[in-house]
Amino acid sequence: MKPTFIFLLLVFSFASCQLLQESEPILPKATGKVGGILIVADKPLWQQEIVTSIKEVLSKPAEGIAQKETLFKLSTAPSSIYFKSLKTYRTILIPIILDYPYNYFTPFTTGLSKDVIEKVEANGTILQKAVNKYAKEQTIVYLIAKNEKSLCTYVKENAKSLRYYFHQREINTLIGQLEREKTNKEAMKRIEEKFSYHMHIPSTFQMALDTTDFVWLRQAEANKDLNIIIAEVKPEEISFVNESIFGYRNQLCKRYIYGNKERENSYMTTESIIMPYFEDSKLNDAYAKECRGLWKLKNLSMGGTFISYTLKNKDKKYFYIEAFLHNPAQKKVPELRNLEAILRTFKPM
Repeated sequence: MKPTFIFLLLVFSFASCQLLQESEPILPKATGKVGGILIVADKPLWQQEIVTSIKEVLSKPAEGIAQKETLFKLSTAPSSIYFKSLKTYRTILIPIILDYPYNYFTPFTTGLSKDVIEKVEANGTILQKAVNKYAKEQTIVYLIAKNEKSLCTYVKENAKSLRYYFHQREINTLIGQLEREKTNKEAMKRIEEKFSYHMHIPSTFQMALDTTDFVWLRQAEANKDLNIIIAEVKPEEISFVNESIFGYRNQLCKRYIYGNKERENSYMTTESIIMPYFEDSKLNDAYAKECRGLWKLKNLSMGGTFISYTLKNKDKKYFYIEAFLHNPAQKKVPELRNLEAILRTFKPM
């Protein structure tokens, strides 16, 4: 073998080894279902306020659902089990107390930097996040507090933002999964042509109705019926006042969403016994009003839950987008979360 060839071979081998050493480790896929949160705390703490205050906040019932359902499914595990077999769980919450009489938090406090400890001392409690630390699509939240009282106070005062953060992480995960699935390209093209907006439509949805300023997409199965509607709205027809959105939805559904074509008065309406829940929101940088509530069909025994967004873009165009479902005797939160992820892909081209 010629010396020059041997030299080049050695250089190539060395460079390859360097690339292998410097490349990021290949992470496994996160375990656990979307919507699950693992709270890591040793057993003696499970009945203490450190854990119960967290569970109380994250166990709040979801809005706009008739039956009591929580947004998250909570589970608890001691640190020994966590480090042994649960580090790749999808969503993890770890409370850490610096000033505690027992060594339950030692596995986590020993690795804290001086900077983090100083921030805790100054603020009482801080929240730190780690994404994809042990697995892909993983989120770990560390609640680090000076003492038990400080942590519990922080959790109660930031209850809404904590729920929102975990929920949005789950929605972002689902959007990422949507983008890897097959799509209904024809329906997506129609939406782009009609509204100059993109929406990621799974291949399982089919066009049920397509009019001048309205589309209805549907995935009808034996045990569930999933639906998405999009409407461009004239400014004089709607405002961001709750009552206006409520009224517009009823007018829109009466016009387009029927229960039975053979029965003229079997249109959809909004359930008013349990009034919808409204909240200010954002949808891809546009101001939006989010609404969660219940729907029913006039003159037919059928109903379900819905989520909608009323938004105005920078060109001052108004849109109303909604997802509603009918899946009797089944959990509503998982399907509604999947539908919300689809709605949140609605963005200008």
